[in-house]
Amino acid sequence: MEELISHVDEKDELIDYRPRSEFYKSEMIHRTVWVLLFNSLWQMLIQKRSENKKESPWLRSCSVSWGVGIEDYETAAKRETKEELGIDVEVRKLFKYKRNRKYSNPYFKEVYEATHDWPLTIQEEEIAEILRADVERIEKDIQENPHKYTEWFKKLLQIYLQDGR
Repeated sequence: MEELISHVDEKDELIDYRPRSEFYKSEMIHRTVWVLLFNSLWQMLIQKRSENKKESPWLRSCSVSWGVGIEDYETAAKRETKEELGIDVEVRKLFKYKRNRKYSNPYFKEVYEATHDWPLTIQEEEIAEILRADVERIEKDIQENPHKYTEWFKKLLQIYLQDGR
């Protein structure tokens, strides 16, 4: 059975739950979470998305991301971190924003931060490679190699550096 995702209105009030596939190329609004994972040296973990990803395969993105199913944002953040990286973490909410895109599905996104030292057990269907670096190095690499990163990660990092840190 296909995973159900929270379908919400313009105020992020729940309407119902829909199969994930219904949100691709649709105007229905859904909920998503991102987790920025840091180690004790304050290096951020970024993932290179696997070739299996429907959107932006092989590009670098945040530590963890996923649609919110039949749960709240924080629970989804913890669950996805466990599924994608094999670790249990406590998360701290940084900020929330709404994306409106003309040619893709709009969503509300809550962004969380967590800390954990390696090792990790990555979910290979989702993640091709794990990279870690300090935020300033990632920011510089994005400037030098913007084609290697998802558009939404570039936007997220910009918001994080302005407001979330």
